[in-house]
Amino acid sequence: MLGFFLLNRKPEISFDLHFPSYFSSCSCRLLFRFMYTLPQQHRITISVEIEKTRELLYQLFPHGDVVFVSKDVARHFGFESGEAALKGLYSRVKQGAILICAWAEKGADALGPDGMIIHSDAFPPENLVDTLGAGDTFNAAVIYTLSNGGSLQNALTFGCKVAGRKCGFHGYDSIREIFTDEQPKS
Repeated sequence: MLGFFLLNRKPEISFDLHFPSYFSSCSCRLLFRFMYTLPQQHRITISVEIEKTRELLYQLFPHGDVVFVSKDVARHFGFESGEAALKGLYSRVKQGAILICAWAEKGADALGPDGMIIHSDAFPPENLVDTLGAGDTFNAAVIYTLSNGGSLQNALTFGCKVAGRKCGFHGYDSIREIFTDEQPKS
């Protein structure tokens, strides 16, 4: 199953594909090979999620423009915080990429090509109800913000807010109503 987001088509920052960790790494490599043959003006922005501790998935690090790495993967590599994971894993991503590590109740951290680590606190719900899908909502909110020209700090904060709010109810049915009035800042 290919997971992807077709978002705002701003040419300066347009996310066309997001590869979640359950997508076959072999299929990803074939698609990447094809995409690297495209002329520069037809290249697309790619985000990759490395969520599971599977060696084959680690081959995807250098292929994303934005790479999401899970707390589980960070711990697998021996890191005890998002910031430590970013510093230790950034050499695996391609030049100019953004590396993001969400750490549940500790919030999330990001490291971009400028070398600055950015942090957002978590925004836990009043009552924890359902954490299933919180990571996917975090990723989607970050991609949404970046694709609409938002800063990395605003994307990280919005991602943490959406994920935190999502944990306050079952499923996804209410998420649209909750965030109708709240949009990320540019």
